[in-house]
Amino acid sequence: MNDVKQTLWFLVHKRKIAGIRFYRHYPLGAYVLDCYSPTIKLMLEINAENPHDHASRQNELKRIRYLHSLGVRILSFDKLQILHETHVAEEVIQQVVTKMSQSLPVNDPL
Repeated sequence: MNDVKQTLWFLVHKRKIAGIRFYRHYPLGAYVLDCYSPTIKLMLEINAENPHDHASRQNELKRIRYLHSLGVRILSFDKLQILHETHVAEEVIQQVVTKMSQSLPVNDPL
């Protein structure tokens, strides 16, 4: 795992944000998501370098459409944001995860 992905993972592992669990390398259909919470259907990703060729762009659009069709929300960060503005990225993740987790159904004990 590179430094950027490791830093992102450190921000969310061990249910650090709103008690929500994230998984590394989570398989979903034909894709493996680097950092994903099935509880709130949120994928965190590091923006890849801009694909220059048409085929790469089309594959990325296909992946995004597929994930959106499953209700997955994607929160993307630039690698420099994660490495040099870690506290800002952490705040954004905290806000999004907290907001999404508040809409989860409450399990009433019997």
